[in-house]
Amino acid sequence: MKDITERLKDIVIEIASIDSLEKKDSLKSKGVSSLKLLLILNEVEKAFNIQIPDEELIMSNFDSLETIGKLILNIHQGSLK
Repeated sequence: MKDITERLKDIVIEIASIDSLEKKDSLKSKGVSSLKLLLILNEVEKAFNIQIPDEELIMSNFDSLETIGKLILNIHQGSLK
């Protein structure tokens, strides 16, 4: 999951224009707006070649790099369709 987390970190830092981000940091507490979150979501789908199911588009899945990483893993492992 480290590779996923590092790729996510690069995406979030670039789109949200923040200086630093740890795996468990809340994106909201780092000042990531809803618009930026949508841009991050779009880039994550492209970068990881996935489509996030509508029912998974909930804030708790996008709270941190850790929660987004888990969502990506679940999609890749086929437990979410």
